[in-house]
Amino acid sequence: MKKKISILLIILLCLFQNSTISFAESSANDVSESSTENSFQESSLESSSMWEMGTVSSTEQLTETTESSLETSSESSLSNSSTTESTVEPDEVSDVPEKVEEQIDEASNKEMGTNFKTDSNKLARAGRSSVIAGNNNTPEANFIDVSSHNGTISVSDYKEMIRYGVTGVVVKATEGTSYKNSYYFEGQVKNALAAGLKVSVYHYAHYTTAAKARAEADYFASYVESIGILDKSVNMVIDIEENAMKNGSLSLNTIAFKNRLNSLGFSNVLYYTSASWITEYGDGGELSANTFGYQNIWIAHYPTNLTSNMNWYSKYASWQWSSVYVFPSKSDVYFDINQDYGGRFTNKDLLDNGNVYYFKNTFSAGNADLRVVYGRPEDVTYFGDWNGDGKDTFVVRRGNMYYFKDSLSSGEADVTISFGRDGDQVYFGDWDGDGKDTIAVRRDNKYYFKNDLSDGEADFSVAYGRGTDDCYFGDWDGDGKETVTVRRENIFHIKNSISYGNADIMIAYGKPDDEIFIGDWNGDQVDGLVVRRLNAYHIKNNLTTSGVAERVVTYGKATDRVYFGDWTGTGLESIVVRR
Repeated sequence: MKKKISILLIILLCLFQNSTISFAESSANDVSESSTENSFQESSLESSSMWEMGTVSSTEQLTETTESSLETSSESSLSNSSTTESTVEPDEVSDVPEKVEEQIDEASNKEMGTNFKTDSNKLARAGRSSVIAGNNNTPEANFIDVSSHNGTISVSDYKEMIRYGVTGVVVKATEGTSYKNSYYFEGQVKNALAAGLKVSVYHYAHYTTAAKARAEADYFASYVESIGILDKSVNMVIDIEENAMKNGSLSLNTIAFKNRLNSLGFSNVLYYTSASWITEYGDGGELSANTFGYQNIWIAHYPTNLTSNMNWYSKYASWQWSSVYVFPSKSDVYFDINQDYGGRFTNKDLLDNGNVYYFKNTFSAGNADLRVVYGRPEDVTYFGDWNGDGKDTFVVRRGNMYYFKDSLSSGEADVTISFGRDGDQVYFGDWDGDGKDTIAVRRDNKYYFKNDLSDGEADFSVAYGRGTDDCYFGDWDGDGKETVTVRRENIFHIKNSISYGNADIMIAYGKPDDEIFIGDWNGDQVDGLVVRRLNAYHIKNNLTTSGVAERVVTYGKATDRVYFGDWTGTGLESIVVRR
C-alpha cells in the first residue's frame, strides 16, 4: 500500500512540474509578442511623424528615432548638431510607473514667461514701474501675448492697441493636458479678430518625454480645432520654459511635439524660450537654433534700460522685451510686449492705414528712424514747433478744431483750440519771431493771423495777392519770421514781411503743376524750395536766382503723403511719410 502511494505521489509531482514549465514558456512568449507589437507601433508612429520643419530646408529634416534604432541613432540625425545622445524614451520601456500629472486649474495656470521674468520686471509688476504705450524710447511694440491673467480684452481695447502699433496677439490656449484658457474664445481671440489683429496661439508645455510631448500636442491641437474660429495655418507656439523639461532630451521631445502637430495638419510651429535655453548662447542650452530655425524661435529677454535703437535677437522671429507694458484703456493690466522681426505675428495691413507716420532724421535715402501712430486716418495733419523747443510735432485738424501734440508720439493732444471756420484754408508758422509756430487762416486773398495757440479772434489780418494764387509761408531772409510767397504758374513771388505791397523777390522754378514744399534744407536758417515728382525731391536752397535743383533725394513711394519738419532740433528739416 505504501509503495502504491509513493508511486502516485511521483506521478503527480511530474505532472505539476511539466505544467509549470509550460506556463512559464507561454508567459515568455506573450511578453515577446507584446514587445514586438509595441516596437511595431512605435516604429509606425515614427514613420508617420517624420515631417520637415516648416521653414527649414529639406536637407535639415527633423526626425524622431525609435527604440529599434537605439544602437545606431544619435542626435547627429538632427541637422547641424554635433552632440550624440541616446534617443530611448525611458517611460516607454521602464517598469517604473509614471508620475501622475498635477491637475492645472485657473488659479495655478502660468502665463508666458513666468520662469523668465527678471527681478526688475517682478518689481515693476508690484507697482514700482512700467512701460507706457506711446513711449518712443523703447524697441518697437508690434504684438502682445495674453493668457487668462490678462482677463477679457474688448474690441475697443484692441483697437486702442492698434493706435500704438500693436497689430498681433498670441493667445494662450492650453497648458499640460488638463488646462484650457477660459477666456480664449469670447474674451480674447474673437475680439482680436473683430479688431483686425493677427491671432496666434500658444501652449504652455510641461513634457519631459517624447510620449508626454505627443500627448500635450494632441491636447493643444484638439482644443484649438474644437473652437473652430482659427484654421490650421494659425501659428502654433510651444512655450518652453519649465525647468523640469531640461533633462537632456528636450530637443528630441520638442521634435516629437512639433511632428505631432504637423501630422495633425498644423504646419506653422514656433518655439518660445529664453536665450539661455539656446545652445548657441552657452553650455546651459538644449535647443539648437540651427536645428529648429532662427526664423521659428521667439526669444524672451528683458533689458533694464530700454532705448529705441535696440534690435536684440534680430535674426530670430521675434523678441519679447518687456512684461510690464501698459495701455491707457487697461492701465491696471500688465502686458508682455514683443518686437516682430519676421512678420510672423503681425497684420501688416494694419500698419499702414492712414495714420502711421515714418520719420527720417536726415533728408536722405534709407529706412525711417521713427514710426508713430497718431490720430485718425481721415485727419488733416500739419507740423510745427508749438512750444519753442526747436522740434516740429503734430497738429491734426477736425473741422475748426485743432489738436496739438508737443512730441512725436501717440497719445492724447497736449493743446486743443477752436479757430476760424470749417472751410478755411489753414497755414502754420512763426509770425512774430518768438520761436513758436501758430495758426493763420485764408479766405480768398485775405489772411487772418493768430500769435498764440488759443481760441478767439485773429490778432491781425493782411490782404495779399489774388484769391486764385497758390500760397506758401517760410523764412526767406533768416530773420526768424515766416512770411508769404505766392506761386503763379512756375513763378514764385516772395515777400519778406507780412504786409501789403509788391514781392521782394521773384524767381522761376520747376513746372506749374509741381508739388511744392518749404523748409531749411542746409541749416542756414533760410528756407528753400523742394519740388516733388513721384518719389524724387528736387531741392533748391538759393532763392535769389532761378535755376536747377542743387540736390535730388529719392525717398518712399510715389503714393505717399509727405510732410517736412525739423524732428530733432538740429535746424535741418527732413521728411516724414504718412501711410
